[in-house]
Amino acid sequence: MISSTRWNPFADLVAMQRDMANFVNRALGGSDTSSGTSGRGVAWTPGTEAFYKDNALVIRAWLPGVDPNKVDVQVVGNMLTLKGERVFPYQLPENAYLYSDVAYGPFERVLTLPETLQFDRISARYAAGVLEITIPVHEGALPKKVSIDVQPEPKTVAATAR
Repeated sequence: MISSTRWNPFADLVAMQRDMANFVNRALGGSDTSSGTSGRGVAWTPGTEAFYKDNALVIRAWLPGVDPNKVDVQVVGNMLTLKGERVFPYQLPENAYLYSDVAYGPFERVLTLPETLQFDRISARYAAGVLEITIPVHEGALPKKVSIDVQPEPKTVAATAR
């Protein structure tokens, strides 16, 4: 059974417009509508990865220091949105701060997903600072390995001089 997905160019244009606006805002030192900024002006977006495993798409987001009870996961159409905030756990005067490699503040991550997923069966779990979202794939929509039948090279006849 062949499954086809209709391409929606307008959805791609909207996503491209959002990404370009975020790029320009970050370049000019403004905030980013998809990643948020920390109190120290550093934009951050949680690291994510996506892969197929056991007939499902698995998306993992690294959220150490983020309260999992305050993470919002939403699916609208084929758009997955992750929202939350990493809060600095102490009240310190500005001159007490030595340095930080950690960004704090709100984040929002929007991912466009394949339309071949069973979004009504989505599940999420959080362990050891990693949010893992699993979405089953419709049967027949998983990537398939296609074998290539390699044919021997045709024998060429040498041109004879006349």
